[in-house]
Amino acid sequence: HAMTDVTGFGLLGHLSEMAAGSGLSAEVEIGKIPLIVPDLKEYISSKAVPGGTGRNWRSYGKKIKFDAVVDEDYAISLLADPQTSGGLLISVDPKSSDEMERLLSKHGLDSHVQPIGMMKTRGRCSVNVV
Repeated sequence: HAMTDVTGFGLLGHLSEMAAGSGLSAEVEIGKIPLIVPDLKEYISSKAVPGGTGRNWRSYGKKIKFDAVVDEDYAISLLADPQTSGGLLISVDPKSSDEMERLLSKHGLDSHVQPIGMMKTRGRCSVNVV
């Protein structure tokens, strides 16, 4: 079990640290990442990306692997973005996921719960984006 706020290092930075600390690897499904605005992909394609995104990527990019079907430029721009909207990254044992969802729902946070991936046996990379 682990939890962190996704701040200046972007989702990939925090997820890779979580994976390293647990001795596991993470798999994240890019299609399940909630977007702040629906047209975010349009902003990214227009190169409206913070400078910190590139700095983040240079610091941990070697720990990340992308499946062949993933648009790497888009994924990096989205998942290494240093901006935050107050999101929390929470990892729980699959046996505890229902309990976690009930707890969050009890506190009015059920509309913000969306599994985006899973932790797996340690592989060659910290995070695999699929």
